[in-house]
Amino acid sequence: RPITASKTLKHYEEVLEKHGFMRVARNLLINPEYCYAKLDKRNIAFMQMPDGSHEQVDPAYQEAVKRAFLEILE
Repeated sequence: RPITASKTLKHYEEVLEKHGFMRVARNLLINPEYCYAKLDKRNIAFMQMPDGSHEQVDPAYQEAVKRAFLEILE
């Protein structure tokens, strides 16, 4: 069900960061405990969502996402 909010995504990023959420695109925050990072043939990260859909990670967030998921694996 859609939820309407009057705050920016940056605000929610700052609030939810301490709960493990991370920004992977200009319009997308994720909880890495419920998503999977995948790399394509060009080494570009995609997020697989719990519903099976895929979202490409914005270039600005590629390295941060790769580092975060490598840390989770260690």
